[in-house]
Amino acid sequence: MVGQLQQELADAPKKQSMSEASLEVTTRYHSDLERDKLHLQKELEKKLKTKKQNMLALTSKDLHSTWEEHLKSRSHLEEHVAHLDKEKAELLEQFFLLEITCAITECC
Repeated sequence: MVGQLQQELADAPKKQSMSEASLEVTTRYHSDLERDKLHLQKELEKKLKTKKQNMLALTSKDLHSTWEEHLKSRSHLEEHVAHLDKEKAELLEQFFLLEITCAITECC
């Protein structure tokens, strides 16, 4: 029993040294993982920022394109309304001429 305890006592520094080495490796591994995690987070943030900027630029282009289409459509509608107003004026003129003609015809 005493011999076993002496052997355990003699092996203790070896075990402690192995435990310390294992702890050092684990600590380094943990540190490397943390560094990699931070690097990946920065990469992800950079990619997201770029993607967001691209989406905003695309949205801006889309809005500009939509606005141009709206203006063209509005211009087309204004031309159409002007044409309809002209036709209306012509029809009113014809209508009044017909009324005058009918009034004259009825009188005579």
